[in-house]
Amino acid sequence: MAVLCYDQFVLKQFQLDGVDAMPDNDNLSPDIARSILRMNFPRPDHERMAELSAKASAGALTSAEEAELDEYLRVADLLALMQSKARRCLKRASDGGQPC
Repeated sequence: MAVLCYDQFVLKQFQLDGVDAMPDNDNLSPDIARSILRMNFPRPDHERMAELSAKASAGALTSAEEAELDEYLRVADLLALMQSKARRCLKRASDGGQPC
């Protein structure tokens, strides 16, 4: 499943052992923050998510496809959280000159 590889890639990029290891504060280096903001799903994953979403809307997902879609959504939520923290970090650094 492609999303699992992506999930592992996201976590490995930040040397995290799991979602709970994401810091609650915004202490990131500006370089790491910018790297997080550049992260996105590869095109094949976007295409698969669109396919699964269409099937979900039609009520035609198998249980395996539902689990796959749920995993995509979990990773997307994790990425959105990380990107939000990265934006806050960079804004704080540009507004007051404080380091991330």
